[in-house]
Amino acid sequence: MLPFMVFPTDPAPEPAISAAKKSALFGKAVLAARTISQQAAYHDRSGTFPENDFRLFQQLGLLRLAIPKKNGGLSTNALTQALCMVKIAEGNASSALALTMHTAVCAFVSVLGSPGQRGAFFKNTVQNGALFAAATSEPGSSFSGKFLIGTTFHQEPGGYRVTGTKQFCTLAGVAEHYLVSGLLDTADTPEAGFLSALIPARDVCVQKHWNVLAMRATSSHNISFDAFVPNECVIGTSGEIVRKKLFRNFGLMYASVYLGVGIAALEYLKANKKTEENAEEVLLMENLARAGENLIAQAALAFMADDKNATRLMLQAKYFCTELSLWITQRAMRIVGGNSIRCELPLERWTREALIGPIMPPSTERILKIRFGEESPPLEFAKK
Repeated sequence: MLPFMVFPTDPAPEPAISAAKKSALFGKAVLAARTISQQAAYHDRSGTFPENDFRLFQQLGLLRLAIPKKNGGLSTNALTQALCMVKIAEGNASSALALTMHTAVCAFVSVLGSPGQRGAFFKNTVQNGALFAAATSEPGSSFSGKFLIGTTFHQEPGGYRVTGTKQFCTLAGVAEHYLVSGLLDTADTPEAGFLSALIPARDVCVQKHWNVLAMRATSSHNISFDAFVPNECVIGTSGEIVRKKLFRNFGLMYASVYLGVGIAALEYLKANKKTEENAEEVLLMENLARAGENLIAQAALAFMADDKNATRLMLQAKYFCTELSLWITQRAMRIVGGNSIRCELPLERWTREALIGPIMPPSTERILKIRFGEESPPLEFAKK
C-alpha cells in the first residue's frame, strides 16, 4: 500500500463536483490553463512573473472569485474556487499558487472587513486587476511547529505602527496591497493579539532575490516595512482571524494546486506511448487523483457548512494530494525514462514543483505530528 493511501473517500461530493465543473467559471479556468501553459516553462527558467497570465485572469474574472457580488465580484463558493485552482495549476502551477494568495486575501477581507473596507479595497481589483499579497511567513520561523512572529503592531493615535520582515511573500513587487499579520505588542497571548492590516505597496520595501527550486515565477521575495497604518486599514478585530480559523483556507488551496501538478504529469504520461506498458499503474493514478479531488470537495463543502470536521478534512486533503502529486510525478519520470530529465520537457518542472507540496503549510511533518488535528491545532503562534 502507498504510504498516503490512508483515507476512505466519500463519493457523496461527486454530484457537487460535477455541477461545479459544468459552470461557466470552470470553463474559463479550463481556457486559462490551456493558454498559460504555453509560457510556463519560460517563466520557470527565467524566474520572471507571468504578467500576461494575470491580465488573462482579470479578463476572465478569475481575480474576483472571492469578492462579494455587491462589490463587483463573483462570490464563488469554496468548492468551485478549489476546482478552478486544480485546473489552472495544470497549466502553470506558479500562476495558480499566486492566484490562490490573492484570492485568500480577498476572502479574508470579505469575511472580516467592514462594508466600507470592502468597497474601498476591492474597487481597483474589479476595475483594473489590482492584486493583493499575503505576508505571514517570517525568516527563522517554520509552520512545522509553533510559528514564531516578530512583526509587531504598536498602537498610536489613529492607528498602529507596524514593523517587521516577511519572507516567501508571493506577489511581492507586483501587489497593490499587502495583508501583513503580526502581534499587538501589549497582548497577553499571541492568539489574542494577532492582527492583520492592508499596507500599500509604497510602504513596503521588496528585496528581490527569489531564486528557488520550484514555483520560481511567483515573485515570492522578502519584504520589510516600518509604516503607520490607520485604523481603517486594519482588517478584523484582534485575534479574529485566528478564532475564525481562516488560515486553513491556505491548506485547501495548496491541496488543489499540487493536485493539479500531479494531474498535469498524469495527462502527459497518458499521451506517452510507454503508457501502454504501464496501463494498470496509470489507471491507479487516475483513481487516486479522483480520490484526491473528492477529499478536496469534502473539505470545501465542510468549510461552506461550517462543519466541525472542516479542519480535519482539510488536513487529509492537503496530506493526500501533495503526497500523491509527488508520487505521480516521480513515477512518471521513471516510466518515461531518460528523456524525462530534459529541461525542454515539462516532467522535470512538475517533479520539482511537486517536491514543494509536502513542505507547504501545514506541512506533512506537521500534519503527521498532530495526528490530523486530533492532538493540537494545525497552526500555533508564539512571539519571537
